[in-house]
Amino acid sequence: MSLPELKYDVLHLADGTFASLCGQISRDYIKFAKKRIFPQLNFDSLSYRELRVLLCVTYFKDPLAGSDISKMMRYDPATVSRATALLVEHGYLNKHNNKYDFRSTVYAATGKGEDVILRYRNLLDEAYEVFNESSTLNLSSKEKQQLYGLLMKMRDRTHGLSLIPKKKRAALHLVE
Repeated sequence: MSLPELKYDVLHLADGTFASLCGQISRDYIKFAKKRIFPQLNFDSLSYRELRVLLCVTYFKDPLAGSDISKMMRYDPATVSRATALLVEHGYLNKHNNKYDFRSTVYAATGKGEDVILRYRNLLDEAYEVFNESSTLNLSSKEKQQLYGLLMKMRDRTHGLSLIPKKKRAALHLVE
């Protein structure tokens, strides 16, 4: 399938183009994971959102506060609170007092939670291996590292958009 010819150079609207492409990639990934991987987990009738919160917690060595999870995932704090409560209730997370700030709670994955994430990662690896065997669109290990670095840079850049001071936003005629 050939694509239509572009009217503008792709860099002319780079941030908008990147945002659109990232949105498409994200939707495709989520659709694939929800339809092909998630149903195989038998995840106690919990949702894909709870799985994503559990994934976030297992990425880190130290337990995470709900506010940290919310910031990293850009989820509403109430959404994270509901998800962590369900994950604790079903035995996927442990809830502890924060040793640095006793006013807050931190979460760590249980053995059951780690097992689910390991199964999820293994299922994803198997699916990608099948895809890679049948695709000519493979990325080398170096390309994957470069892509990851660029995506992290773009994530930080887009987060920076929300940090533009109010006076500057007004001068740029950006809507509040």
